Amino acid sequence: MRTGSPDLWALGEVAGIIPHPPDVELAALLSGWWTLPRVFGCEAARTASVWTVVAPSPLILCPECAVLAFETVRACAYCRQPVRLSKAEGLFFEMDHDVRVLGRAHRHCAERARKR
Repeated sequence: MRTGSPDLWALGEVAGIIPHPPDVELAALLSGWWTLPRVFGCEAARTASVWTVVAPSPLILCPECAVLAFETVRACAYCRQPVRLSKAEGLFFEMDHDVRVLGRAHRHCAERARKR
């Protein structure tokens, strides 16, 4: 069963990650981000129909810049500590129709969050 829009799946293919819904802990973290003032990380994001965030950074990016940022982000979305790519779990999902989130997490942080 596929969840998310076709555009989400297309971006996931470019980033090399399969979209899935967030767990409760990550959803709460992201909800907290949206109470903060918006910070645009690229000019194209100001006019983009879809905003993309690379967790744990709250910068709003266009999809192209988000894929580039995702390649360099080495922090866990949960604990924000450095994470090795070989031991990281990918996070990728949509919030509503116009916000997409990419990120990485330690496997143990993601497993702990799913158990809550």
